[in-house]
Order: sequence, then structure tokens, then C-alpha cells
Amino acid sequence: MKTLKKKYTDKKLIIPTISLNDLSENYFIADFAERTIGRLKCDTRTVQEEMMKFLQDNLAVEELPYGYSSYRALLPYLLHPHSVSRISENQVCIFFKQAPYFRLLDISSKDSKLISGGNGIDYGKIISSTSKSDEKKNFYFSENSAVDRLAKYKGQLDTMDFSLYYFDTTGQKAEQVSGCGRQLIDNFHEVSCSENGFVVLLDMNLSVDDFDGKRVSQDEKIIYTEEFRKEYADKRFPTGKVFVYDPDRKEFIAIEPPLQTPAHVEFDPEDPAVFYISCHNISKIRSKVIIHGPAAIVKYRYADGKVEQLGQYMARDFLRITTHKLFTYRGRKLIGATVYPNALHLIDADTMELHSRIPLFETSDADFDLDGPHIHICSNDHCISLFFDIENESDYCFMGTSRYIYIIDLAGNSVVEKIQYTEENVSATSHITLV
Repeated sequence: MKTLKKKYTDKKLIIPTISLNDLSENYFIADFAERTIGRLKCDTRTVQEEMMKFLQDNLAVEELPYGYSSYRALLPYLLHPHSVSRISENQVCIFFKQAPYFRLLDISSKDSKLISGGNGIDYGKIISSTSKSDEKKNFYFSENSAVDRLAKYKGQLDTMDFSLYYFDTTGQKAEQVSGCGRQLIDNFHEVSCSENGFVVLLDMNLSVDDFDGKRVSQDEKIIYTEEFRKEYADKRFPTGKVFVYDPDRKEFIAIEPPLQTPAHVEFDPEDPAVFYISCHNISKIRSKVIIHGPAAIVKYRYADGKVEQLGQYMARDFLRITTHKLFTYRGRKLIGATVYPNALHLIDADTMELHSRIPLFETSDADFDLDGPHIHICSNDHCISLFFDIENESDYCFMGTSRYIYIIDLAGNSVVEKIQYTEENVSATSHITLV
């Protein structure tokens, strides 16, 4: 068991990962009070078999998305644990990239349970990837047809239906709240609720139109050629919508965000009518993330059936932004955003202007030509793909990758500790969470 040099917080930090060897779920838990890092492992052989069977029954190998060449290669993306929502001191809920379930997990007893929208797990469904619990520690999630999703991969559908559910963590029961026809183009990456009661749902489309996946599946190296990059950059890249669901009005309101790939939402602690969404401006080829240009965080207000845009932060070097987190520091309301490949941007939430930029480490991938072919293929380096969490009024924030935890001192704008929490072959494109 690895040890930590210092007690930076009384909380535990959970890093969700998936083993690229056996596809087990591996949750690394940094206990700062005990100064230890442990691991909790969940076997996934049964769900792997069921998911594989579903794919084989409904999708030919040559129809696989994103340029994948085998069903096995697609599984780590679908079954990857992506986010953690705290329910109680030891109980959390785990959401996945595109799985038909979520997992209730007790990090003390190590007991866990897979839950879906209906009775039993239906592999013909997909559940949303992220949800923040409300004041009752309950949460909303979405569900849509995986059969329709595969039909969309085949080019047979443009949009899909979806349903909205509310999950009672005490009774462990999901109730369908509403539904919407032919509006979804990919998958809801987050479904979360404001203290004011409205729900924000973000459709994170990662696919460009008319992508020749067969060409890439035969030779992945082709994506690094200038010819391919220019051709890919010129393809139509549909923007997923952001939806606001008002339970009082029983209606969905659609927002057209200013950039592609809307993914996550944070709510203002002082004014719960205000929320901040991230637009990542990225697509996906196999296991590679493709940057199409600068990302953005957009500030909105929802009230009385109307959505108003209040501001936006965008900068030339504001790229990918795997996490944005709203917090207070020395009385100031800030948004921390992890920026590819090696920085943390702190943004003033009131003015939506840059407060400070903290570089974390040197990297050869720090400079690239956004005025060239307009796309950049992200490195899969273990130092990169940063995810972020922090407590209000804390001097320390935490960032994680598939191998390291970085601890940043905000007062000194510097990294004070870098911890290698694993040497195993894991993927960690997932949100780290303090519980």
C-alpha cells in the first residue's frame, strides 16, 4: 500500500479506472487522514460477456464506431467508470461512459450493486455518464435505446428518444419522470439538478459526419498524416444540445451551445438559477481524443421557462477541459478547469475572466499549430488527461491521471506533491472525487 507525505484534507479521494488487461473496475482511494492509497476492485466478467453478446447480435464488425476493429476494443470505452457521486460518508454512486447500469458502492464494506432504470439490467439501454446528487442525496439520470444508438452508428438514424428518471437512494428505486422524442444525437454525458429544482442534461456528441472508420481500422497511423487531418477537420461536426427540464412546467427547453461537445454542468452556490456548462470541442477516433480548437465555459441563467446566456470564457490555449469545478477560495468564487495538456486555469465566476493559470509540468505536447489543419491528436501519456477536485476555501486542489495524483498549492501556484498511485495498465478518463 502506497503512503502519502502529508494530510492535505480529512477526506478520501476516489480515482475510478478500468484495467486494460481484464477490464475490471479499479477504484484507487487516497485516504489523506490515514495517508494511504488503497484499491477496490470490481469484477466485470459477466457484464463484459453480456455487452459483447449484445454488440455481436446487433452490429457487424465493419460497422463498429470511431474506427474500432474489434468488439473487445470498444468495451473499455462503453464500460469505463466515469464519475462518482457521493451519497453518504462511505457510499457512492458510480456512473459509466455508455453502460446500461450504474453502481452503488460502499467503499468501507466493499459491497456493491448494479442498478438500471427497470427490473434487471437491459443491455439494450444506455444510462447517462454523470450525475450530482441533490440535497436528499437522490439524483436524476437519463436512459435511451442502445439499439437506436447502434442504428445511428450505421447511419440509419439521426436522432434518438430519451427518458428522464429520478432515483431514490434510500428505497433504491428509479421512477420515470418524463421523456422526449427524437432530440438526442449521442449520449447524455451529465444529468444534474439545481437547488431550484430544474435539471440540466448535456448531449456530448463525439462523432463527425461521414467518418470512414474502416480506413482507420485498417491503419491507425493514417490519422497522423496531414492529408487525413485536413480532411477530418473539414467534416461536419454536429453539436449536441443542452436541455433544461422544468418539473413544474413538465417541459424540456433546448439550448444550442456556442461550441461542440457540451459535457458537464456546475451550479452557482449563491444563485442556483445560474449554471455553467463546458463545451470541450473534441471528437473521438478509436482511443484518441481529437481537439478541434479552443473550448469554452458558458454561463447561463434559467428562470420562468427562459434561458439567458450571461457570459463565456474562452482562450486560445483553453483546450479539452476535462473537468471544470466551481468553488470558493478566500471569499472569491472561482471555476477551476483542467486544460490540455498541462495546466489549470482559474476563472473568476462573476466576471468570466481568467484569474490565474498554473502550469503543472513540462511536456513536449505543450505547443501545436491550431492554425494548421485545425485538429490535434491528444497524447495518451500517463501524465495527461487531468481531472480535478477541490473543497471550498482549501489551499490544496487535487488532480489525477491514469498514473499520478498531483497536489497543487493555490497560495503558491505550484505542484507540492506528485504521487504515482499505480504502475498497472489502467485507463482513467474519469472524474476524481473527494468524499
